[in-house]
Amino acid sequence: MHAVQPKPSPSSRPVQRRRVVRQVRQRRQQPSRRHRLVFIETFTKLSISLGLSFAAIAAFAQLLPYNFSQQEKLQEIREEVDSTQGRVTHLQEEFSHYFDPRQAANIMKDQSHRVDPKQRRVIVVDPPSLSETP
Repeated sequence: MHAVQPKPSPSSRPVQRRRVVRQVRQRRQQPSRRHRLVFIETFTKLSISLGLSFAAIAAFAQLLPYNFSQQEKLQEIREEVDSTQGRVTHLQEEFSHYFDPRQAANIMKDQSHRVDPKQRRVIVVDPPSLSETP
């Protein structure tokens, strides 16, 4: 153990230095490689996101005209519903009028030429004019 060890030869020292230099170079290259990988990953994510964004915008642009046409059709249908609602209200009033038992006598009188026997007939005669008096 206590024996004298031979001195390393000068040719072995450069080998050790080369290894050290290689390790230092590898350490320097590793961060740049990491940065390159992070850059590639970020660029890929950004590219995919932009592609999806453009696809969504294109789909939205194609849907806008369809939406406008549907809004126009909906407006026309609402206008038609409003006009039909007035007719429905009028017909409901007529229905309740015609099928009301209290209105049966009035309906018969309106729809026929007959008169209720309890009513007196009134005949309107033109009054004689003043020039015709003797």
